[in-house]
Amino acid sequence: MGRLPRRGIHVVFAIILCIALGLLLGSVFQVEALAWDATDGLTVISRVAVDQRLIEVSEIPLLTLYADPEARQPAIRVVWAAESSGWFPVWNVSIDVYPRGAESAAGQLRRIATLGPRAPEAGHEYEVAVSFSYDTQTLALALIDRTDGRLLESGDWVLETGEAFPRLFPSEDSGSTQLPGYVPVGVRWDLVERFGTTLIPVVNIVAGADAGLRVSTKSVGQGELQLVMRTSRHPIVVSLAVDEPTTFIPLETSELPAGPISMFLQYAIDGEVVWESPAKRIVVGRVEASIEKAMFSKEDHAVDLTLALSGDRPLDQLALRLIAEVFSRRWDDGTNRYMDIPHSVYESDLTEMQGTESLARMQIPLPPEAGLWRLNVRIESEAEVPVVLDTRELTVSTSSGRLLGWRDPSVNTIRVCTYNMLNFEGWPQDAAMKDLGTATDPRRLDHFTEVIRSLSCDILGIQEGYSVEYMRTIGHRLGLNVVPFASSTRFPGGILTRFPILESRMFNHAGVVNQNMPFSRFGGASLLQLGDTLVWVVNFHAWPHDEEMRKREAEILARQLDQLISITPYIIVLGDFNSGIGGAFDVILTERGLVNAMYLDWIEGIRPSIDHIYVSREMADWVVAGWVERGPGFIRETSEGRGWANSDHQPTIVELALPK
Repeated sequence: MGRLPRRGIHVVFAIILCIALGLLLGSVFQVEALAWDATDGLTVISRVAVDQRLIEVSEIPLLTLYADPEARQPAIRVVWAAESSGWFPVWNVSIDVYPRGAESAAGQLRRIATLGPRAPEAGHEYEVAVSFSYDTQTLALALIDRTDGRLLESGDWVLETGEAFPRLFPSEDSGSTQLPGYVPVGVRWDLVERFGTTLIPVVNIVAGADAGLRVSTKSVGQGELQLVMRTSRHPIVVSLAVDEPTTFIPLETSELPAGPISMFLQYAIDGEVVWESPAKRIVVGRVEASIEKAMFSKEDHAVDLTLALSGDRPLDQLALRLIAEVFSRRWDDGTNRYMDIPHSVYESDLTEMQGTESLARMQIPLPPEAGLWRLNVRIESEAEVPVVLDTRELTVSTSSGRLLGWRDPSVNTIRVCTYNMLNFEGWPQDAAMKDLGTATDPRRLDHFTEVIRSLSCDILGIQEGYSVEYMRTIGHRLGLNVVPFASSTRFPGGILTRFPILESRMFNHAGVVNQNMPFSRFGGASLLQLGDTLVWVVNFHAWPHDEEMRKREAEILARQLDQLISITPYIIVLGDFNSGIGGAFDVILTERGLVNAMYLDWIEGIRPSIDHIYVSREMADWVVAGWVERGPGFIRETSEGRGWANSDHQPTIVELALPK
């Protein structure tokens, strides 16, 4: 037997080695194929950095797939482009499909989706992931802002029969990343709370809430879709059984720890995670709090607060802390308003709270200087649970020793009201007449006497008072002093008060020739003795529907005020202005240092539009409360079924605490 040449031996050895390597590699690929059938689809991920140049071009190609590696005609194309036919460009993400065999794009493409409108931002990097299932012909897409870590758009679509693609290929020079197989990157999902049959998206849930995940996708593929929740304790992984295009998957919210949770979806094949969605942040747990009581303690020079708190779990587990920012309030002549100047911050832990509901009592010390102070109070949780504090404005005058904006029964106040009475007719007049009779009917006089009695006003400015005699009769029935202001028309007014009246002045004349003159309805002022303080009370009814006439009236009022101020700086101006903030009366009043009492920061609730009460700046911190009376009888909706209200206006009421 002959010997093989040495070269022949080398060739044979090389052949044997190649066969062995081939068998080895084949076994490796076979194992991978068993783990994941990569032929069921294709996933391509592409990134693009957007600069101003791309935005100016108005078209950003995101990703293109071909039906054949050598094809020139795209099969699927994703473009982010601006439509400039309108007043301004509108950016949308478009997905176009070109049927197989089409030689030209003209007249062949079908736009299967337009996502947006959403404009790209220069300096941001974006990622588009497109996955295609050969089995179901499902196309899934996700557009992510990698700079902000946000999912911008997502979705999935099933192609029509004529658009089926057995294989797809990305362009060789795209620089994209490929994953073998289909991945449901277009899945849409959010956390929702269920109320009956309605699902409401939420970012905050409480223990025991009927909440869950809403998942929408047309194809899950061969793998498993999972929800991952990263909590303060440990990650929680939940397998999602998505058997319908949109599925609600309940979550056991009572088992979730309090605080923020990062939630995202992941896709696993045989236990191996191949894809993760951008994360969403939710918060578990909530505390609701309110200020039940607030008082200023002169002895301690502090504000005493009583807080009511309620949570979805024991409050002592949440490490709650009260924070009070203290601001000095200074009047700014340039803006005619109070300005807040930061002064200090007070913090204190809320301890000794048990259970899910509790009261907490705190004392917030104030700076030793006399002045006007505002407290901005909030409650924070170390567990980062949101605390919803139903707070109110806390403004304290340490000069006068009062908490403003709160009706404290321990503080003696006087009540100032303005009320357009619609000539004591009721509104609508026809409906009221059935119950009250005509103007001379005793029932009408009795009714409106009780209406005014119910307001408990110490100073009441009336507009449209029917007649001087009518107002005088009501005032005497109630034991009040009366200042009547006659009218050139049929709209007289007056002031009813329990305080002594030292002097009165008229701004108009009740003559026939004055019916088309300024203050033809009425305007006047009375000097009252409020304890040791002299206070002017001005009451008027301005012209409606004529701003030029109101400007003339404002000029007269300005001249009168300049004279009144020389007697005492304490002035109250009230009435039916028939105008609002920024109108002629508002301008001349603010120029003279008066402020609209109902528009002070610490007064909450409905603010009047035309029935105003202004006070001089020296009296601003006397204002402790204010409201528009809308109780039974004062608006038609709360008139106990009788079908009419006392007037077509509602009383504006302000309470003042006189200096001691």
